[in-house]
Amino acid sequence: MGQQPGGETWQRFLNEYAGSYVEIQAGLGRTQYGCVPMQPYGTWEFAEVYGSIAIDPEEQKADYPVFRLAIESALERALPAQLLEDWLVSTIDSIGSKHVPAVSYGCGDAALENALRVSAGRRVLNAGLDFGTPGPEHADFEHLLSFGYMPKRDKDYVPGAFVSGQRWLELLETAANGPDRDNWLTWYHLGLVLMDKSNRATPCCRSKTSISAVSALRRAADLCSNGPVLYALAEELACLGEHAEASACAIKSCRLFGGDLSVAKETMRILVSMKAYHLALALYNDLPDDVKSDGRVEFWYASALVYSDRYEEALTILNRPGYIIADFRESEQSINDLWEEIIRRTGNTNFTLPHQLDFNAIIK
Repeated sequence: MGQQPGGETWQRFLNEYAGSYVEIQAGLGRTQYGCVPMQPYGTWEFAEVYGSIAIDPEEQKADYPVFRLAIESALERALPAQLLEDWLVSTIDSIGSKHVPAVSYGCGDAALENALRVSAGRRVLNAGLDFGTPGPEHADFEHLLSFGYMPKRDKDYVPGAFVSGQRWLELLETAANGPDRDNWLTWYHLGLVLMDKSNRATPCCRSKTSISAVSALRRAADLCSNGPVLYALAEELACLGEHAEASACAIKSCRLFGGDLSVAKETMRILVSMKAYHLALALYNDLPDDVKSDGRVEFWYASALVYSDRYEEALTILNRPGYIIADFRESEQSINDLWEEIIRRTGNTNFTLPHQLDFNAIIK
């Protein structure tokens, strides 16, 4: 796969042209697409060893069963599997049980989850691990846990964390129907929890007083039409097919955020996904120059141009030397889809996707 043109593009893209590399993947599953269920509060320990081995060049060219046997034999000679297993067992009472003080912490999401569990009288995630404390971005939810309602925030406040799950849903619903009936922040987070796929996919898990996500977000917008609320409302309205209102909310949110790059990218995406190409083109023209020059923003602009039959302008962007989408995602097909649309509209099958945009590493 890495030897396909798209795979080679990925290698250049990920290592800044430092040369080819081999990606090593290891784990308990057979492949990265598999899933090995883990029991609640379970503990898994395993050992990994990295190094080099050598096998005969002819064995490297052999059929897979012969090649695999050669690899397994070379591994066994280099480090017998039983030796590794014995070492792992020997660490049960040492490394496996040794308390090591934390050097640094990541985000405080796990610590917040533990605070939620403690408040409900439930067992924490893992008593043997130090998750630190919730971060400043979790202050609103700590306030909700402590007092049953959220703090008052002004219209310029941008929440830094989000939650989901049945217990948070219940807490937010109780607050929204009680002390927080006029608090935009509570209705906003209630809307986000209701937007969560697990809640929408299993409505039977919601409490009987639950309302729809769009209703909660509309209530939040009535109380405070700020950037975060309008953006969330736009996303939900788009999912419901309310394209005109969704477009208006998305554009207003983008303007309220004052040219924030991440919001601009997502707003352009929403508009193009709803086929509001004329609005996407107009919004692009109003964006700050440093936002316009972002590769992802330019891609959505090029998409709107193509679907507006202005594909020559789009090709000027896509064929520009050095043009790249810095946040391109693995397995994303957006560029290939757009290129096929250009070919379909122009009828020119000789168009070749620029090599720096060819990320298709799938062997067909």
